[in-house]
Parts: sequence; structure tokens; C-alpha cells
Amino acid sequence: MLKNKRKPHIVSRLFDTINNMSIDEDRCEDENTDDEIVRPNYIVSVPNENQSLKTTPLKPVVMCVYQVRSDGLYPYLLFLLQKYNAEFSFITFSGTSKQMKYAAISQMKRLLPGSNLTYAGFSETRDETIIILKYTENIISDDTEYTWATPFEIINTRKIGQYSVSKKVFDFFIANREFLTLKTPERHDVYESPMIGYAFSDQHKLEEMDIYRETIIPTLGKCYYLLVDLPENSTKNIMRIAFFAGKMLVYDIKQKYVSTTYDSLLCDKKYYIIQHYDQHVLLDTANKIL
Repeated sequence: MLKNKRKPHIVSRLFDTINNMSIDEDRCEDENTDDEIVRPNYIVSVPNENQSLKTTPLKPVVMCVYQVRSDGLYPYLLFLLQKYNAEFSFITFSGTSKQMKYAAISQMKRLLPGSNLTYAGFSETRDETIIILKYTENIISDDTEYTWATPFEIINTRKIGQYSVSKKVFDFFIANREFLTLKTPERHDVYESPMIGYAFSDQHKLEEMDIYRETIIPTLGKCYYLLVDLPENSTKNIMRIAFFAGKMLVYDIKQKYVSTTYDSLLCDKKYYIIQHYDQHVLLDTANKIL
């Protein structure tokens, strides 16, 4: 397990990574006030937030656990999914209908010992009841059966590594798109949501893994390179990295120079190239999604 360092929150130019769900492209600045210490500088739109849990008898119950991480350039959302066969789905509730909220929290605390879990809301679909829990500690589970997924993976790629995101998970978030983004409290501007890339590491311990500037395309000089797709059959350790694209351009390797400023490049659909170290956050190694 690993705890990550925290960095200041700033609202940036919005980069549309989740099916055109960003609503504003103006740059705005967060006001640093003393109440930010006690008041979150984001809003999460949870379905039926804090309403009494209502369930349909005999309908299956699953759990959607989310957390807001603050160790990146901006705050961002992650959702805990469980791997069943060849796809990631919501976590199956194994308790009884009596005091369901507390039974769901108790079940998740066995997976995440000492974790701070609270009931946040619920949703009813045609097939199942979804209990939504909020998790407030930046601890990564070592259990390879579970993975924290980004909205980018759930909606844009519909895959986490080599495994698919289940249709039920995808359909739930399409029906609850507001739950995929964080907004500022004052103006309700949408925070940029991170994309996913991969990089190799010679290290075995997660806390020792890192990315480094390198020269692969001479015309660009030294940059941070992330792979678009998860490498197959690699003998090296692979880092799974969330990164904030900012202003992204498509780069043709035949170009002699980039004529304008940018934060990141998409190159030949093979590499994401980022300019600044603080654009990335290491989520975990990719062994659990190989």
C-alpha cells in the first residue's frame, strides 16, 4: 500500500476527455482562502446524494466506491472496480437487506482496512441497485482483483489495460454523466480529468518507480514519453499513469518543429508526450490489468 503526497489545486484550461462532457473552456483561477482548509474546493455530483437508500426486493445489489484524489495537478475522481473473468464491474454486495448501508461499509472495510468509508448515495437501474460509497484515504490496495479506474478508462476506452469495462458500469455512468466530473464550488467550472498512459520501469517497488525525460524524437528534444496502449509480453515493470493533457496537439513525426505552445502531444497514436513532470500521477503497476 502507498500513500501519495498532496499538491495545491488549480483550475486549468479544460481538456475534453470524457465524451464532450466538459462545459467550459475558459481558464479560471482558484482563490486561495483560509476556508479551503476545511471546505473541499470541488463538488461531486453523486446520484441521490444523502437520500435514504431505497431498494427493490429480489434485485441484485452492487457497490460503487469512489474517491477524490488530490495528489495530482488538479483533483480527480477514481472508481473502485472488481475484476470478474475478463471484465471489470461494480463490486457485488454480499450482505443482507437488513441495514444495507452499514453492511456495505463493513464489507468494503474488510477490503480496505482502516479506511474512511461513508454512505454517499444510490441508484436504481432496471437490473440492479447500486449503493454508492465515498472513500477518503489515498491508499492503493495491493489486491489484484480490484482496481481504481479513471473516468477516461470507463467512458473513453471502455478498457482498463487488457480487460473491458462491463456494459452495466458503462451504461450507469452514461446515465449519470455528472458523476464523472468534479466542479469548482463557486462557478461550477469543470476540472480537467486525467487521461491514462503507460511507461516502463526498471524498479520493482512502487515508491521507487518514476518517469524521466528522454529523447526519442530528436526534433522535440527531451520530453516525458508515455505509451498509449499497454505493452504486451514485456519483461519490464509497467507503470500505469494518469496524466493531465492540458492543451494537446496531434504531432506528425515528419514535422520539423511544433509551431505553437502545447502541454502534450499525441504522436503516431503510439506516444503521449508531456512537457511537465507535475502533469502526471503514478497510479500503480500494470500487473493487475495484464
